[in-house]
Amino acid sequence: MEDLITLIEDWCAIPSGSDDPEGLAEMHAAVAARLAPLNCAIRDVPLAGGSPALLAAMRPEAPLQVLLSGHLDTVYGRDQRGARREGGRLVGPGTADMKGGLAVMIAALQQFEATPEAASLGWRVIVTPDEETGSPHSGQLLRELARSSSVGFVMEPAAGDGLVRSRKGVGVFRLVVHGRAAHAGRNPEDGRNAVLALAELVMHVASLHDPARGILVNPARLGGGGATNVVPEFAVAEVDIRVARPSQAVEVPRRLDHFAAEVATHHDLDVQVEGRFHRPPMPPTPASDTLLKAARACGTLLGLRLEGADVGGGSDAALLADEGLPVLDGLGVRGGGLHSPDEYLEIDSLTERTLLLACLLTRLAKAEIWLPEWGRR
Repeated sequence: MEDLITLIEDWCAIPSGSDDPEGLAEMHAAVAARLAPLNCAIRDVPLAGGSPALLAAMRPEAPLQVLLSGHLDTVYGRDQRGARREGGRLVGPGTADMKGGLAVMIAALQQFEATPEAASLGWRVIVTPDEETGSPHSGQLLRELARSSSVGFVMEPAAGDGLVRSRKGVGVFRLVVHGRAAHAGRNPEDGRNAVLALAELVMHVASLHDPARGILVNPARLGGGGATNVVPEFAVAEVDIRVARPSQAVEVPRRLDHFAAEVATHHDLDVQVEGRFHRPPMPPTPASDTLLKAARACGTLLGLRLEGADVGGGSDAALLADEGLPVLDGLGVRGGGLHSPDEYLEIDSLTERTLLLACLLTRLAKAEIWLPEWGRR
């Protein structure tokens, strides 16, 4: 365990924010160096508009292929780096999300490769530089890898003590209103008040918020207008929307367009809806439930009680699952305070999660886990 703690401390000293190409390159090299002793094939994959991804592969000829997914980037800047121990925790930027997860993944692969069962299983590790910004450059690569894989394991932090069985789709939408300026006292009737129209539109959009159906709507930013004696000609709002089911990812944009057309007609001005769902929903499936059951069995052997959690945050797991790949997410470390100055991992979880992933890989190699989907891929 001390080796892993030291490794994560070293990695947390590397600033690897999504917009820091130098830090990402340093972290990329550090992860590649840790993978190299496994004698896997390692290469950089160029991505349009961003830093490269790292792809490592072992036994690509094996009929059963596991895709292990992680990311290099964090949400922190260069002024936030380093880790410290506080009791049973390692505190610092990226400790849980997901430098700890990357360390556990490689440690589990090292354990697995030392077993005789390893010869019957192929695996690929994909580590991307832009997950925290929605994977704009690596998303297509992840989808392509999903289509040629048998099962996916994603090293996002644990959900409490358990694993992630489902995630919501995530979208950011801009509501843009163009009205007409006029003097607020002299001829207001000639104006078209963009702020007033936007306020009405935001209330319509907020009415879609329905947690019971798994729809979460958060109007997060509004702006527009200018001098108080001028009818405002422009206003804009940004809204975070999350949905639980694929059908809702189709339904919600249609409702937004309907509201926009209604407000545009009512106020005689122009309204545009921009944006999309950049993370599709990842609902539970029979395949993911089978993987969760297998993980629980491994947990029982290790003295762990593992449950499945439904999570609102996005993950690359959703992109993999959207391609039909059976996926289990949340295999990274236990921790908390994600994306805050107090982010931490539970030190005990380093051993737990290493053994859990190694157990899953071994059971796959021994054909103790089988999914009907594999007969159709």
